[in-house]
Amino acid sequence: MNVRVLFAFLVTASGAMAAPPEPCAVEGTAFHDLNGQPLPRTRVLLERMDSKGAAATTTDDGGRFRFDGIKPGFYSLTASRDGFLRTSLFLENGFVRQSLMLWRNGQRITGIVARLRPAGVVAGRVRYRDGESALGVAVQIWRQYHVRGRRAYANAGSAVTNDLGEYRVHSLLPGTYFVAVIRRPSEPVPGVAEQEAPAPRPVTTFYTAATRLGEGTPVRVGLGEEVKGIDIYLAESRVRAIRGRALSAVSGRALSAPTIALRWLDPTGAGAVPAPVRIRAAEGAFQIDGITPGTYLLTVGGVDDKRAVAARQLVTVADADIDNLEIGAGPSRLWSGAVRFGKPRADDQLPNRVTFEPRSDLVASVSAEVKKDGTFEIALMPEETYDVFVEGGAPDAYLQAALLHTSDLLRDGFTVSRADKPETIELVMTREAAQVSGTVSDATANRIAGASVVLLPQPLASRLQAVMASSTDEYGGYRFRGVPPGRYLLFAWVAEAPCDLFDPALPAECTRNARTVEVVNAGDVGGVTLRLDR
Repeated sequence: MNVRVLFAFLVTASGAMAAPPEPCAVEGTAFHDLNGQPLPRTRVLLERMDSKGAAATTTDDGGRFRFDGIKPGFYSLTASRDGFLRTSLFLENGFVRQSLMLWRNGQRITGIVARLRPAGVVAGRVRYRDGESALGVAVQIWRQYHVRGRRAYANAGSAVTNDLGEYRVHSLLPGTYFVAVIRRPSEPVPGVAEQEAPAPRPVTTFYTAATRLGEGTPVRVGLGEEVKGIDIYLAESRVRAIRGRALSAVSGRALSAPTIALRWLDPTGAGAVPAPVRIRAAEGAFQIDGITPGTYLLTVGGVDDKRAVAARQLVTVADADIDNLEIGAGPSRLWSGAVRFGKPRADDQLPNRVTFEPRSDLVASVSAEVKKDGTFEIALMPEETYDVFVEGGAPDAYLQAALLHTSDLLRDGFTVSRADKPETIELVMTREAAQVSGTVSDATANRIAGASVVLLPQPLASRLQAVMASSTDEYGGYRFRGVPPGRYLLFAWVAEAPCDLFDPALPAECTRNARTVEVVNAGDVGGVTLRLDR
């Protein structure tokens, strides 16, 4: 080959290799999920999954958006708009997606659909006992939800009242809420001696006029519903203090930097929210100010001899301060266990992990690896009740029994006491299970790919381990393996669950599209079709 020709070829090739990649484009439309109308002024964010770049735009009057000049890669897409719930789910060619893949230069993706659901609102007015409007007071809202067998509360929003005592909290998910006016004790001012008021003062008040969570009236908010008239008259009371010491239950020494918290309990005793009090703690001593009379949960955490210690204690505050309270914090206890099959087979596969989930929201879940011989060790906090779950192993097997002596831990849970001597927990697996399969379609019988599907045992309380979740494949099909015998409700949805599925009292709107499934023996329960309204 001629040298000059070869040189020209190499220059051309190197130039082609050095040419920048041709940019990609993404186009779509945002719609109102309930009425199908396009949504203008919707903010759309396209963000690389590796956090190396992002782009944002706003939809036009027809709800349309477009991104140009995008580099190839994996992206997430989020749509948000005032008065609507943010969503990171979208439809691409009929599939529900959480990410976009731009895998070649110059690729153009069109027809993306983002459906936004309207948000809920809670509004009302706050007044003092004599009817005067309360100006500039803080209103807090907690959303009640359930995680398997556990009731918990999440901070859902807040507001400050205007000159008419009015408040309005927006961007709420469908669900059950508790609303409270928060009155925190004032911080001490240097040089100012704060004296106790001669009469009761306004204190934290839950809707309608309660001074603790367990006596508050729940507020139900539907999808896109504006709930008005949630008016609160501030209760009045004297406030008290608790003074005491946080000690190690092991060494008896004072905890040098204890973590102290005071919480209201709900009627179940499992869920709690923090009380708005002032806490000071140092070198084992603590003082809590601004407490209204009632029963609270006092929790203490700290470190003693490089070991984490914790404790909790119910404290009832009456008409006087509590002095010289001592609370001893101890470490978690190490328990051993063993997993086996009730009817062993040569091809048995044991689970690879066990998880113990607390029934309260006061401590964290813990898990442990299952060794090849089926044994495990797990550290559990005293004064807590746990439910046990297994992960991995044979897909057609389930946890049939969890035993400690004659106690049925699947039915009753595992309550850990400080006085207990740790013994061996026995977990028994079985492969005598069923399969449940079927399809999910829309109102016109079109199959839905990427829909979420949940199999919920009835009753739920004693069969939490039988809860199963999956999603439909590209043909709208789903399959659950390792299903224990019993009665179930089968749910499906595209964007968000229709309600709090783990709520013991499922509302009627939640079960409207659910199917009842009866599993009697091992085998295949097939052809269970779920049809969604939209």
